[in-house]
Amino acid sequence: MNKVFWSDSAEKKMLSFNSEYYMIKETRDYIAIVMKDIENYLLNPFISKRYIEEKGDHKGIARIVYRKFKVYYEKVDEEIIILAIKFPGEQ
Repeated sequence: MNKVFWSDSAEKKMLSFNSEYYMIKETRDYIAIVMKDIENYLLNPFISKRYIEEKGDHKGIARIVYRKFKVYYEKVDEEIIILAIKFPGEQ
């Protein structure tokens, strides 16, 4: 059975996400939903086309984009490890 793990740096970055338009509780609730949705998306066996980053800091690492969040991950045996996250608009 597959399982998703978040690296410490990726999890800390997601939890540090702030929005100038919403209250802190609303933002935290949104991030919790996004994190759960990302995990479910990565565990979906029917999603077969995944992009491998071709340049930059994450060259050679698989990437998906979910709600404008770029998610960099590796699949090791039955485990998926989320290595890094880029927020919407982040270069």
